[in-house]
Amino acid sequence: MWTTFDFSGRAAGLSAGLGAIYVGERQANTANSFVLPSYVRWDANVAYRFGAGQRYKLQLALQNLGNKRYYDSGGAFVPTYPGAPRTVLASFAMAL
Repeated sequence: MWTTFDFSGRAAGLSAGLGAIYVGERQANTANSFVLPSYVRWDANVAYRFGAGQRYKLQLALQNLGNKRYYDSGGAFVPTYPGAPRTVLASFAMAL
C-alpha cells in the first residue's frame, strides 16, 4: 500500500509518499522444514519535479523506516536471508 501527496502553490513540484509492504508467513526452504514469520516494512519518500514540463526529478527514499529486522527469504543451503536495514536512496531522473 502506498500513498503520495503532491503539494501545490509555492511548493508545486514537491511530493511526499508513505507506504507499507506486508509479507505473510511462508515456508523458508524447499524441504518446508521451517517457516519465516510475516512482517510489515514501512517506507517513505520525498521528491521534487522541476524544469520545463517538470522534466527533471530529484528523489530521496527511505526504506525500512523502523530499522526492523526481518527475513526476505530462505534457501536450500543458507537457511535465511535477512532484509536490508534502514536504507537511504537518492536518485535523479530525466524524462526524454
